[in-house]
Formats: sequence, structure tokens, C-alpha cells
Amino acid sequence: MAYTPLPIKEVLLSDICLDLENYRVPTPSADDADALKYLFVSEDVMEIAEIILRNGYFDNEVPVVYPDPQNKGTYVVVEGNRRVSALKALNNPSVVPSHQEKLDKLLNQFQEEAEDLPSEIRVMVSPSKKEVAAYIASLHTGKSKRAWSLDQQANYYYSLLDDTTTVEMLKAKYPGIDVVRFIKMAVMRRFIRNVPFTDSRVKEYASSTDLSMSVFEYAYNKKAIASTIGVSFSKDGLLEPVDQTIEEIARKLPKAKIKSLQFLLTKFMNKELTTRSKEFKANGELKCPEFYALLKGETVTTPKSQADAPSLPDDSSLAPQDKADTQGSNVKSTTSSKPPRRQQDADTLNLNDIDFNLLSLNMKSRFEELGRINIKNFPIATSILMRSALETIIKLYLDSKDDKSLKQDKTLAGDLLDLQKELGNTKGIKNEINVLVDQNPKKDGSVGWFNAITHDKNFPVSKKEVFIAWGKVCPVIVFLLKQIEQNKSQAVASPQQP
Repeated sequence: MAYTPLPIKEVLLSDICLDLENYRVPTPSADDADALKYLFVSEDVMEIAEIILRNGYFDNEVPVVYPDPQNKGTYVVVEGNRRVSALKALNNPSVVPSHQEKLDKLLNQFQEEAEDLPSEIRVMVSPSKKEVAAYIASLHTGKSKRAWSLDQQANYYYSLLDDTTTVEMLKAKYPGIDVVRFIKMAVMRRFIRNVPFTDSRVKEYASSTDLSMSVFEYAYNKKAIASTIGVSFSKDGLLEPVDQTIEEIARKLPKAKIKSLQFLLTKFMNKELTTRSKEFKANGELKCPEFYALLKGETVTTPKSQADAPSLPDDSSLAPQDKADTQGSNVKSTTSSKPPRRQQDADTLNLNDIDFNLLSLNMKSRFEELGRINIKNFPIATSILMRSALETIIKLYLDSKDDKSLKQDKTLAGDLLDLQKELGNTKGIKNEINVLVDQNPKKDGSVGWFNAITHDKNFPVSKKEVFIAWGKVCPVIVFLLKQIEQNKSQAVASPQQP
């Protein structure tokens, strides 16, 4: 193929638009504002903005654009969205409200450098987006640039399909690439985004990047599951019937299929299904008959051993995860300070080990709230409520002992010292209590850590630290609840003499 250089020209930043179907973004953005927000949050644009201010803007790699067919005189970026985003935001921080404060501080820090920011940059102009498609693909599916995620690559290959380009043509053009797999990912992303779910939480999850198609494909690639949720693929990975649009197929999905898909997505949303789940093994249907029955909307008879196990009361106000995590779960005492491996990937605490039958109505509400909080979004709130739950249970235990030498100090630290005095040598729980008594704020779950969170406005808290803390606090709460119940029983059996 003959070498034909693309022209380079200077264009005002205000005349350059971001690619709203940018392949870095797994789902198309509605406008420039949404695209900017996503790129700043997920693609380190803030870092690029700082580099531009520190070192100046160098155009050794100029952005590649094409004329916007719907807006004469403007251009759309196909390569260089992050650089253009950074320049736009530095010239006008208000275009990214979520990062405006950080941008203002950055501009204030580099006032002199900010005066030299360009409002006009050189760009390489392609006649159309299609003309540079192969070039862009070679940059991002190879090693010369940061590789795209599977979702982003799927969005790319799917975007190449049109009236003149088929899946077979793409397979021939990109040998060694599993194009059909990517097409499936892309169509499933669009399919579930258009299904009329009745659960708003599932609908939001299905439309977000929290749901990874590289994980969800473990489900829809099993024919039994695909059939149950109303999905059928052609040999090219397209949804059948192929003469209908994805949106039409999604909107026409029968209610029973929607219910099954909603059930399946809830399991993924609550981290109850992962790529390692036995439901997705070769003979998963044989290993997990109850799961497949529930997926089909069938009634499953609970075994007697599970029916007798303590569980949360039937409360329609509980979130799906609360019900899944508490109903029919045996109470187990554990002294591990590490959260379960599955739980470390979740966004809420696992309360499986808490026997809700031993809690008062008020305490049930407190623990239910603790189990619902999204730790990723609210790590501080989760930690403070965890402290409240722990402190209340300790006080209930000390009250049940009816020992006047205890409870002299009303603080959490004082309660923990009393607890250590009572149970510090008790096998299976002493290590956890010794950890909780520690005054070092750097030890997650210690009284020092809880106090720092409560009283130090600058003390940082992460999701991982909250999970580690819960791994130390939960065994103590489980143990104390059993002891409280035992102390009550002994008090009833041996009433004090007048």
C-alpha cells in the first residue's frame, strides 16, 4: 500500500470534540461531559494534566481527528482523547465538576506554566473515522500503547461492523483474534442495557462498568444458562434472531426470562458468583441443581438441616444480598482475622456468622444496616457503625455478667480492657481480643484504629482496611452473643436468693 501522509493543521480546542464512542469507554457516552468524567476517573487524565503543566505541552504525538459530519468546522478525536481532555479541562476546569477543585489547585500551583497553555493545537486530520480504524487498532491491541481491556476491545471490533463489513471479514482481517468472543461481549453489553428490569439496582448494575463481560461470559457461554435467560447466538456471535436489533430483542424478552436474568445478575452483583464458581464448571448443572432450578424460577424445597438453621426474619425491606447472605446460613464461630477470600472482592460485609435470633429488634436493625452499606463508597460510615455494633455487644455481655468490678470505664477502650480481663485467656478468642485492645491506630480493627476514624478528620480509611477490621471484630461479636445467651440461661436456671 502506497504511503499517503495525512495533513496536519492547527485547530482550536473548542472546535475539537471527544469521541463519544471512544474505545476506552465500554459504554457510549451521552455527551462530552460524560466522556470527560469517565476519562478523568478511569484513564488517569489528571496525571496527564499535571505532566502538561510541569513539562509543557509537546505535540511530538499529535492527536488524530476526523471532520465531524454532523457539525461543520469541528473535529472528532479518534486518537489522543486523554491529551485533548486534559487540555480542555486545564483551559476550563468547570467542564469536569468532579475534578474542578483539584484542577484549580493544580493551576494555582503552576500559575506561570498555566499562562502558556495552548488554546489551539496541531492535529492530524483523517478524511473519516474508518480511514484510520486499522491504525488505531494496531496501537492499542499491540504493545506500543497501553492495552485496552477486553470490554474496550469488544467495543472496538463491534463498532467495525456495518452494511459492508461482516464478522467473517473481521476474522480474516484480524487473524489470531477471537473476534466472535468480542462480538458476543459487545452484543451482551448492549442487550442487558436495554432489558426492562424491575429491580432498579440490577438495572443500574447492568448498565455500569461494574459488570465485566469477561466475567459474565462464564454464564452466557453455558447453553443451559443462555437458554434460560432468553439468549441465543449465531455462529458469528450475534444475537438471534439476527434480523432484529439488539434493542428489539431485549425489549421483547418474556417476563420469565427477565426474572431469570435478573436473578443471575443479582448473584454477580453480590459477588456470589465468580469465574471460579462451580455453577460454571463443565458439569455445573449436575453439581448445582438448586441454582439451576432457581434460575429457571422453580421452587426449591429447603432441606430440613437448612430450615432449622437460624436466619434473618422475612423482611421485604432487606436488600437481595442481605437475604442471600443470611437466610439458611449456619452460625459458625471462627477466629480468623482475615476476611473470607470471596468477601474481599465484595462491596459489603458478610454477616453470615451473626446469629440474628440472638439480637434484639434494635440490634437487628443496626446489623442489617451494617450489612447493606457499600464499603467502597462509604468506608468511614461502615467503620463507625461497626464500632457501634461491637461496643454495644460488649456492653451487653458485661451487663450479662452482673459483675460490679466491671464497666468502671464507659469508653470502648475501657470496655475492651474489661473484656480482656474476663476472656483474655479464653482459647479461640484471646488473640482477637488482644488485637482489639491495641491502641495503635495503624492496626486495623484495634481500638486505636476505631478512635482515629471517629476523632481524626484526616485519618484515611480504605475498603481493604475495613474488611480486615471486620475479620477481627466479627469473631468476637459471634462469641459474645453466644456467651450472652448462655449467661441469660444460667441466670434463669439459678435465680438469686432474696
